[in-house]
Amino acid sequence: DWHVGHYVKLILDEVFGKDNFRNDIRWKRQPVRGAKATGQQYARNSDFIFFYTKSTKAFWENAYKPYDPAFVKAKFRLDSNGRLFRDCDLGDYSETSISNFEAQGKIYITNSGKKRLIRYLDEEKGEAVGDIWADISELNSMADERVDYNTQKPEKLLERIITASCPESGLVLDFFGGSGTTAAVAEKLGRRWITTD
Repeated sequence: DWHVGHYVKLILDEVFGKDNFRNDIRWKRQPVRGAKATGQQYARNSDFIFFYTKSTKAFWENAYKPYDPAFVKAKFRLDSNGRLFRDCDLGDYSETSISNFEAQGKIYITNSGKKRLIRYLDEEKGEAVGDIWADISELNSMADERVDYNTQKPEKLLERIITASCPESGLVLDFFGGSGTTAAVAEKLGRRWITTD
């Protein structure tokens, strides 16, 4: 947390190497309310997650979250077959790729004659997750998974981390096992695990 996060990063730079530092992720645990909303400083409602790899050759499976319904309503529209789509700039696609998109019926031509790429909602994975995670809430006092361990993290948080950074049947190691959430989630996801506390 905020007490030692910066010191831990210095140690991790030494252990993994500064070049293997990938991200400083901020996990928004909760909204600012109650006594936190009236304090004499900015409320502490997030934690650090430091993402390192052992080398440049590391497993990575990008994480996605569902599109916000307001985004879908604003950006997607129905085609003649009733499928929701949006059109996007073609960017750096080669002429060969654009021809392939045309053959697949995935090119939209604007009123001015400009070609744009069709992206169907039912084919998209969702919004790629960035380095601010505000979509996973902390465990509340009524959560089914709660075991009353002081620093217990929600399973959804560990699911995102493990799925993105460990292949199926890979090995997950948690040096600070605490309530055992990491091991439990690793087991559910078909990963091998070692934990200690």
